[in-house]
Amino acid sequence: MLNVLIADSHPVARAGLHMLVEHVAETFGDECLIAYSGDALTAIRKAKRLQPDLILLSSNLRLTGGVQTVLALRGYAPLTKLVILSDDDEEAVLRAYVDAGADGALCKRESPAAIEECISTLLREGGPRSADQPQVAAAPAATPAAPASYPALPAPAAEPPPRAVEPPPPAADALRGTSTKNAVPRPGIDRQRKS
Repeated sequence: MLNVLIADSHPVARAGLHMLVEHVAETFGDECLIAYSGDALTAIRKAKRLQPDLILLSSNLRLTGGVQTVLALRGYAPLTKLVILSDDDEEAVLRAYVDAGADGALCKRESPAAIEECISTLLREGGPRSADQPQVAAAPAATPAAPASYPALPAPAAEPPPRAVEPPPPAADALRGTSTKNAVPRPGIDRQRKS
């Protein structure tokens, strides 16, 4: 069973990545269990709890930047294969993600076949991540040092208590008994009517 976490704030992108992952799982003759996240903090919590085999991470998730999210995910799920999909196609940006701990860094504008190949290669390799495995132009010089501590996860926000809301009166009841005879004159508007 292939366990995957797809972290992207766009539902259409999540659906497309879901189809890619299912296709890769089929080629391996395996089934897949896919979890979703629309923001970075939820992705970190789910990665910590689920310890997936693979995380597909968008670089533009809400609540934190891509490099900070990669660092946190590396701390909470060190053996998980991590591929970041970036909006930026500059090699320096992609290299920064790999230096932070991603196993692969691709531009979102890459073809689905290129993204699928990256995922397949990482899953075929198996085992823990190492510095000579990243899927970007050249391997980093060394495995990045882990930070002394990882960002603390904020407690989930409590649901506000339900408020009793009084429904507005029907329009007919609200207008019943009113007339324009006792209305307060509105400057500019009522003067135009009288002339």
